[in-house]
Amino acid sequence: MRDDIVSRVWRASLGAGIALGLSGCAGFSGQAQAPVTPFAASAEQLVVTRPAATLARTLPAAAPDSGVKSKNEPLSPKGGKLTLPALPSFKGSFGYPSNNAPSGAQADLSASLTNAFNAPTPSGADIVYFLQATLQAKALFITFNSTGKEKVKVGGSLLNPADSYTLYVYVPALGNQPVATISVGQPNSKHQLIFDSPFNGETLPVGTAVVLELGQS
Repeated sequence: MRDDIVSRVWRASLGAGIALGLSGCAGFSGQAQAPVTPFAASAEQLVVTRPAATLARTLPAAAPDSGVKSKNEPLSPKGGKLTLPALPSFKGSFGYPSNNAPSGAQADLSASLTNAFNAPTPSGADIVYFLQATLQAKALFITFNSTGKEKVKVGGSLLNPADSYTLYVYVPALGNQPVATISVGQPNSKHQLIFDSPFNGETLPVGTAVVLELGQS
């Protein structure tokens, strides 16, 4: 995930603000200004114009009977674990380090074994699990400390110990390319994957959907 997620959102929002400002100046130019792109406009709404408490960029609603499980988990500034929505053949927890989340912050989590969120996916990859996470707080961003101790632990019968797996991280508001690709190794004999939390040392935007996709390498 790296901090360029934040800088890319801010750069897009700045460009959108300049474009909107110029287009609103009567007589500035004899030519019509180029329209703001949908992405630039959405980035501006994410970061510039909307109050922190109402920031939201969610993916399209999941289709009925898609097998999506959802839950809200409190986000502690001391760090802790997010218990993932349990699916018939997949469950786990997502460790996260201490952070600057204000009181009342939470993570909205939705999980599915299919792409019920209409999220972008890596070409040719066999994705077995989708997790959509959106941080909610009275803040623009939440910064997680870099401790290197917190782990993600997931498991289920769909994980084959003979296969290697990769975690793809998408921020759909930033486009169709993953912002991170993380090799997470092979499951143990209990069909469990245990790997370092991708939240370590990261700064994440509030109200913006992040989709984590687990696929066979």
